[in-house]
Amino acid sequence: NPKTKEIMGFKAYKSVLDVPEDIDIALFVIPSKFVNSTAEECGKKGIKGLVIITAGFKEIGGEGITRE
Repeated sequence: NPKTKEIMGFKAYKSVLDVPEDIDIALFVIPSKFVNSTAEECGKKGIKGLVIITAGFKEIGGEGITRE
């Protein structure tokens, strides 16, 4: 989360790439406009499993259809 240093007592990082530990699987709850860039960061970090909870794809039409 680029806007805060802590969430509910847990350290927050601006980028997946900033996390010092190895990550087996990542869970994200993010807007659809950030899904592609976040998934790319996960690939660079070597994360093999992603669970993404989002909204804003084809259910909103127009640009959302293109993103999906």
